[in-house]
Amino acid sequence: MGMYSSCGLIDMDTDENVQQAYEMSLGRDTVYAMVGDSFMVKPVFTPEIVSNVEIFWFADYDSIIRVINDTIVAVGEGKSFLHGISVQDVKEDSTLVIVMPEWTYQPYNWPYETVVYANVRLNGEPLPAYMKVAAFVGDECRGIGEKKNWNGISYTQFRIGSEMFSYPDPTSDDIYINETIRFVLYDPETHMLSELDETMTFDGETHGTISNLYKMDF
Repeated sequence: MGMYSSCGLIDMDTDENVQQAYEMSLGRDTVYAMVGDSFMVKPVFTPEIVSNVEIFWFADYDSIIRVINDTIVAVGEGKSFLHGISVQDVKEDSTLVIVMPEWTYQPYNWPYETVVYANVRLNGEPLPAYMKVAAFVGDECRGIGEKKNWNGISYTQFRIGSEMFSYPDPTSDDIYINETIRFVLYDPETHMLSELDETMTFDGETHGTISNLYKMDF
């Protein structure tokens, strides 16, 4: 049996005498990546011992993700399903890859700021240095956590920008708006995204101090 791809005919091993891969899974429903990231997806076979673990990969949109020598490369923002087909027994599974733009923030673009001095933790443990955390209003990145250390105290500082203040009195002469800030964590090794349960309302104030850090536990 064969399957056609952009490279020609792909031979699929379906010999009844060859041990069959009864089940094959890509192991994840959703994978997150930033434009420029590259990663690999490791299929899971049941039973684990199979004679041929080769996978044929293809994506719905190669303008979003491309497969190069079994490595998935995020080339454009958007969503695309990644499909894997096992050469042995022709089992298929897919995972949704969501490619985000690289998180960027320029403080001088915003006239107002809320500053947060935070103790950011993951499942109660200190946040690994390679992980990224950012502040969003809607889908717009308004601040990126910067890891710092002062006299042995490790903390993450956020400078979160806005064009408007949020005041408790909407009848005042100042512009009134309630902007909700949400905090998002990105793990570039496992390509998982987490969001903090608690949100914050932009108020132009400082939250937390070096001696009394604002607590964030993802």
